[in-house]
Amino acid sequence: MSKRIPKSIWLITLFVAVVLGILVGIALPQNTFITLFPLVFGWVFLPSIGWSLPGVDEVTHVPQWFLWLVVFYYPLATLIASVCAYWTLWATENRRQALLVVGLFVCVSILVCVPVSLVAPSLNSNGTTFAVSLTTIIPVVLNLLFSAGLGWCIGWLIPKPKRGMIS
Repeated sequence: MSKRIPKSIWLITLFVAVVLGILVGIALPQNTFITLFPLVFGWVFLPSIGWSLPGVDEVTHVPQWFLWLVVFYYPLATLIASVCAYWTLWATENRRQALLVVGLFVCVSILVCVPVSLVAPSLNSNGTTFAVSLTTIIPVVLNLLFSAGLGWCIGWLIPKPKRGMIS
């Protein structure tokens, strides 16, 4: 028999999903290739990154810390999804409930991403640009689904310590 999922898991998962959705929502309307390529190509782009990213670029005006967050967005999402899945597996001992928590994580991130990207200002043009289109959202959704699925698998594969081993 499975246990109910604790409210703390739901609240922390929702909070982190909202934060990650805001990050993508701000990164999408920047109208620069250095933020678009990592989000659209995701895991395929990761091996080809340059480890010496410039500071604030005078052409795009995107700060370096934001570029690093965008480049490592999908590994960060995988790590967070695996922590949420492992925490849920620890609390409930049910894989389906862990998959439910990870699915909620993805859905909330995507639902937050779209409205934020509609109102987020671009750093290299004046005002807001309504740059959200299906050609940019669909690859982000697919990469985020892959990252969450990979995180669920990682969380599922981490062995749970035995009760007698904990001191």
